Amino acid sequence: MPAIDLPNGQRLAFTGSLLGSSGGPGGAGHQQRLLIVSGLAIPRTAIYVRLLAEHLSSLTGAEGRPLVTVCTYDLRGLGGSSAPRRLGAYTTEALAEDALLLLDHLGWQDRVHLLASSLGGQIACKMAARQPGRFASLLLVGTAQGWQLGLTTALRRPLVSGAMLLGQLPGLHWLATWALLHHLFSDEWLSQPCSGSGLQESSGATRTDGHVPTRLEVMLRHSRDPGRPNLLQDCHIHSTARLGQALACVRHWLTTSEAETIRRSGIPVHALTGSHDGITAASAVAALAGSLGANSMRSLHGGHAGIMVEHAVPVLAAIEQAVFGWVVSSPAQRMAAQQQAEAALMRSSFAFWEHILLHWLWAAALECAALIFEACWVAAFWAALLWRIFRGARRQGGKQQQDEQIR
Repeated sequence: MPAIDLPNGQRLAFTGSLLGSSGGPGGAGHQQRLLIVSGLAIPRTAIYVRLLAEHLSSLTGAEGRPLVTVCTYDLRGLGGSSAPRRLGAYTTEALAEDALLLLDHLGWQDRVHLLASSLGGQIACKMAARQPGRFASLLLVGTAQGWQLGLTTALRRPLVSGAMLLGQLPGLHWLATWALLHHLFSDEWLSQPCSGSGLQESSGATRTDGHVPTRLEVMLRHSRDPGRPNLLQDCHIHSTARLGQALACVRHWLTTSEAETIRRSGIPVHALTGSHDGITAASAVAALAGSLGANSMRSLHGGHAGIMVEHAVPVLAAIEQAVFGWVVSSPAQRMAAQQQAEAALMRSSFAFWEHILLHWLWAAALECAALIFEACWVAAFWAALLWRIFRGARRQGGKQQQDEQIR
């Protein structure tokens, strides 16, 4: 497993196609370079990230040469990367620095395409704002400009968020999985039968009475099955890193000057969102796209990052269009990739992942408490200052009145 020690003291684990067995710089002679920046607590070994990288790496030109070099990596706190124990070490600025140093190691100084989702999109925006000349395009999936991600998630879908909290109680883990799935995917997709393309066989979704379970039923049934592969491929993440990455999400803000830097650089920006996204509102994604002067903004009928599985066919087409300038793969290839991703999802368990959104809500609550404390402190400061001014004015007025009486 390639890993490097960065100049900032962090260790970063990564995987790349055509980078060489030593994990060193490579792929310089290939046409395009793509860095995938994953979201909150999503390692490079996660099923949909791995399948996405495999699909793009398999695309070849007329001479049979690969068209793109793909690199994925673990954010700090995940998998083989280092995990600082300080919550302050987890900010989108710090995470962006890690990724830029990785690009330095790879020798990718220009023509780099960024594909990023959720928290990864926030990191990618910070990267593009710091070194805009390095990037050829920016494709953001379910990404907002700032911390409005936090408690608005809970308020937007209170029933789902309530189920997430109840799911932490003993014996109710399935509730947490139910809530997580409804945040990531659309209700319609979850309620559809798990049928076709061998999905019933691969997921064990067959019954003797002929009933075909829905996708939601299959995933709930396998949610904590120890005999099935974990959706995150048993990736280790320290509890501090979970909360730290969640805090990075809710504390993030892309400033006006940073957005203007990206806009003026001329980097092609493309945004994708799910119309039923329970985590990042489609309106927040549209607002970010507007501030960056996005070349395209597309809303798909789906949930959060789950649209990369739920609508893999148009998502892959959008990625190829952004990276190559045209759609390279055939509809059959993209459909096969979508079916493969869905089949892998149906075979997976969701143990551990169900706690991710809970940490997100905790982080949002902590951030709101910090903002309230700061607001109270500022209000108290100004109140004390105004009171001193008022008292001084009263004393001055009283002294002038006494002087007039003496005269």
